[in-house]
Amino acid sequence: PSSHVSHNGFCVQAGIMARKIQRIMLVIPNQKWYRKEAFWHLHPYALAILAAMPGIRERDIKIVDANIDDLSEGQFEDVVRGFRPDLMGASVLANEFGITGHIACECAKHVSPSIVTVLGGVYATTRPADAIRNHAVDYAVIGEGEYVFPRLVDFLEGASPFPTEGLALR
Repeated sequence: PSSHVSHNGFCVQAGIMARKIQRIMLVIPNQKWYRKEAFWHLHPYALAILAAMPGIRERDIKIVDANIDDLSEGQFEDVVRGFRPDLMGASVLANEFGITGHIACECAKHVSPSIVTVLGGVYATTRPADAIRNHAVDYAVIGEGEYVFPRLVDFLEGASPFPTEGLALR
């Protein structure tokens, strides 16, 4: 018997049904969404590396640093609405700010429920069950996203089986 995974109302089974993932938004959420006085300046180097990976770099990529740009949730939704991503990945590099990744995914789903949402970084790696507990998070990357994320995109497009390691899903 072939395996399948249902996601956002479609079923991917042995590559029979898939959706094109052309527009990918990679996000550092604003820490002020959790705590107003927070500011931890992080360079989005991990997102830049992810955007440069084979299988990803050929797509339309937008990196959004909502933290350094101090975007409100509404402003972030406007950015999502303007770019119209097929997939949004948010990176949270501290467990304390895990809620900001959830908020980023909730904002994306508020704009369009069909956006595939992925949560990564330290929070998703160390607390995957908490990461996927939120209804707006479709997948959590556990470990090195540079290796798992391209395989997830291939799976969503029907080009490969579901990655057996490095992912949690709701």
